[in-house]
Amino acid sequence: MRPPLSASSSAPDLHSSPFYPSASAGPRSATLPSYETQWNQPGSPSSSQFRDAPSTIKSSLQSFSIDHRSPPRSRSGSALSVTSSTSGIVNSQLYFAIASDRPSEVQRLLETGEVSPNDGSGPQNPLVFAASNEHLEHRSEIVRTLLAHGADPSVLDKHEQPESITENQDPQRNSLKAYDPSVRYYVSQAMNYKDHKPSAAIKSVPKFAPLARLRFKLIGQTLVLDEFYRALSIQALRGDNVPLVVLFCGPSGHGKSLMSRQVGDLLGCPIRFVNMTTLSSTQDVWDARSQSPTTDVIQSLGDFMCENEGKRCIVVLDEIEKTLNPRVLWALLVPWELGYCTLSSGRQVNTKEVIWIGISNLGQSMVLEASSLTEPAAGLSVGAYRELMSRVREKLSDELGSSLLSRVTAVLPFTPFSQEELEALAYDAVVATVTQRQTPLTEEDMTKVVGEAVRNYLPKEGARSLFRAVAEQMLDL
Repeated sequence: MRPPLSASSSAPDLHSSPFYPSASAGPRSATLPSYETQWNQPGSPSSSQFRDAPSTIKSSLQSFSIDHRSPPRSRSGSALSVTSSTSGIVNSQLYFAIASDRPSEVQRLLETGEVSPNDGSGPQNPLVFAASNEHLEHRSEIVRTLLAHGADPSVLDKHEQPESITENQDPQRNSLKAYDPSVRYYVSQAMNYKDHKPSAAIKSVPKFAPLARLRFKLIGQTLVLDEFYRALSIQALRGDNVPLVVLFCGPSGHGKSLMSRQVGDLLGCPIRFVNMTTLSSTQDVWDARSQSPTTDVIQSLGDFMCENEGKRCIVVLDEIEKTLNPRVLWALLVPWELGYCTLSSGRQVNTKEVIWIGISNLGQSMVLEASSLTEPAAGLSVGAYRELMSRVREKLSDELGSSLLSRVTAVLPFTPFSQEELEALAYDAVVATVTQRQTPLTEEDMTKVVGEAVRNYLPKEGARSLFRAVAEQMLDL
């Protein structure tokens, strides 16, 4: 039984921790006697970090074995690493970052190449270490960070198989039942898309390669990702600097804005959102206030274009179909085809490196109808989704004009969530609420809240209906 989910942990006597060595202590080892702790090794956490570590870290690190026969030469500024008699020195930075429940540090270590997500020299594989650690409040985020950087999900199959598996059951599928819905979802994604062609294709395009991690930045929309990768790959193959224009459409609350932000985050390029509902003339497009989703910076879209001329950046046109005057969109014809815009000052700005993303609810009825014809757990097939793409594109062409749609690289409908995706979303929402409110929750209550939230999901409202249901359930507990 998983212990109650809590937003905080008490800190017992740190001197009882195996990571607080005593010079007078005799030999003492934990579960793996072939490993021993060595101090003053470069590239490892300092001993003071371990002395100040909360109880959750100490609990997480019990699998490392300790030998106190040689006391540290200097505790101030000293460091810890784990040594194997057969594998050499193990860099403990990644293990400590995981046990510290710090996803940002895990990501930093992986992105700088200081550590490997598949380090096999430690007592446990890093992914197993994170996924099986019930003390981590950010376990899901850490797991998906490891997977996004290439952690091998098959190590979880080898780690532990539930006793209930029979010869007629799929061991890979059943082995994931030991984990919470969020971890289970991301591990399943890694297993299912390990040798996926669209993902492999995008990795081969240097300027778009970081987007291969997009699958671990959001829940759901796997078909959207596949077609988005195809559009990027095709655009890169053309090599003629044709502007990239994609339209995210379909029912509200299914990840359109989130995916736009994550694209900017992964590519490390500036991004601006423009509210199209207030625009009434073509010049309004370039004079419109554009806002960064991560800062308080607000500037006209024209100024943003000038500031980033010739550089990769992202412009998100939110509610693109709701302009006050349909002619507003005519301002986009030249930028979307020739790659430059003309401001009111007469200045021409190069926009060939801009990634244009339009967000719209158009096509919602088509998306919901197509999804209702399939089993919720299965979702649309690739063929059915591409047929839906074609139908929705025709719908948008009628609404926005064929001259505009002919310049659009891809129209990508966002579809309702599957049962697995709903459970993962609801679980993450519950964990976030528990952390925010500092309210412990038992496993039984957790299962109840997640199940009730999933039952209250409304495809027309998307994740918002799920989050609202979670909040209501939490108040009733």
